[in-house]
Amino acid sequence: MPQEYSDDRLVFKLSSEDAVELDKLGDGFVGLAREFDRHLAEAGVDRAGPQAKLYVTNTRYSSIEFELATPSGFFLAAQAAIGGAVVWAEFYDRVKAALEYLANKAPRPSTFDHIEAKNLDAFLRTVAGKRGAHINVRRARYHHKTKRRETVAEFEFTEQDMANAQMTLAREIGRAPEPALLESPKKSSTEYGVPFIWHRTDREKGKATGQTSDRGIVAKITERALPVFFASEIDNYKDQMVKTKTNPFDLVYLVDVAVSYEDDGEPKSYTILNIHNVIGAEQSPATNPPALFPPTPKPPDTPEKT
Repeated sequence: MPQEYSDDRLVFKLSSEDAVELDKLGDGFVGLAREFDRHLAEAGVDRAGPQAKLYVTNTRYSSIEFELATPSGFFLAAQAAIGGAVVWAEFYDRVKAALEYLANKAPRPSTFDHIEAKNLDAFLRTVAGKRGAHINVRRARYHHKTKRRETVAEFEFTEQDMANAQMTLAREIGRAPEPALLESPKKSSTEYGVPFIWHRTDREKGKATGQTSDRGIVAKITERALPVFFASEIDNYKDQMVKTKTNPFDLVYLVDVAVSYEDDGEPKSYTILNIHNVIGAEQSPATNPPALFPPTPKPPDTPEKT
């Protein structure tokens, strides 16, 4: 007899103009599964056995759209365990509240913590930094007789929301205490596809070395504004970043950046290596320059050579 699944389900639709890496998609599924398991544990639901898991019950074309459900027996048992509350309604509300906080649209939920930040970071990275990135989340109810899916609640997560969330997650994940490092402080590292904003700039030509008045912020590294340089191969990128119709201080740039550090391990400066996308600007060659280097990920802590 085929397995029956809960009537209440969650539907996620991930959209992007760029291809999505399979490993990031897998990590995204794992992040959602972990967060659902935490949700059940906090509600006092018995999670023993194979049924206490999420199952993909349907997929669709044109984008990455997947429908999540639990086996019917587990769903009914979970409802009874938490006094009849609808499991999916609470999980949907939890995910929505967390994502709206990350996008700077709502206050920080009282239950939000470092683990939830890491789980949602894994999920959002499936399309974060992609052109036209967009996530649609729906709480739905499946009618077995008519095989129709009714949408009960829905919200959208836009490309701008994604950029805001990446910056918030960089701060949240950075809050957790890290174990003491035994090795010497690193001298440089490279970050790929991270949000960058201007703190101070002008219309002078970007510099590769020496003294510069340009200052920028990469929240994943530090909230302090650091000197900004440009790799010599892309001297014209600063012009394309600041000489736009849109105020550059209103834009978020998704960049590859080399980070140099002081002897004590504190970040010292940034060198922009590549610009993948500009969020908040009109789509044009000037505001969305083509990538200079191939988008293939490189191992961390390996500075870009010019």
